[in-house]
Amino acid sequence: MVIYITLTVALVALAAHVILARAQARAREVERAHSIVPPPPSPVAIDAAPKTKASSRLPPGTRTITVPSRPHAHPPVVLCLALAALAGCPRLPHISGCTPLSSRCQGDRPQVCSPSQRWHYDGDERCDVTPGQTCKVSSQGVAGCAR
Repeated sequence: MVIYITLTVALVALAAHVILARAQARAREVERAHSIVPPPPSPVAIDAAPKTKASSRLPPGTRTITVPSRPHAHPPVVLCLALAALAGCPRLPHISGCTPLSSRCQGDRPQVCSPSQRWHYDGDERCDVTPGQTCKVSSQGVAGCAR
């Protein structure tokens, strides 16, 4: 359980780092766009969404580069969020089809059937940890450690 919590915290921290780095880069772009001193002229013009022929608007001798748009989410952020969600999922036993609230002894440990029809151990230790005790099912059908 500690490993899952550690993984979740690490992945959330990584996602936050990626988001913060992208926000800082965007802030630098906005700051550069609003600065008083214009940026140096570039010999390459970037046309993100060409609507008309770009060569008619550019000075002679300049070449154009078309940049495709990215409508999808950023893959590292999506990957980090997916891993964080999976790391937080508990490990449940398989569905066995048992009768809910019934109990049994398995490996000298009492088990109880959950409402979702999964066998869960009742307690943290085996019955034989205490000398003279074993797992037994009572006449009422309740499993537990007894002498």
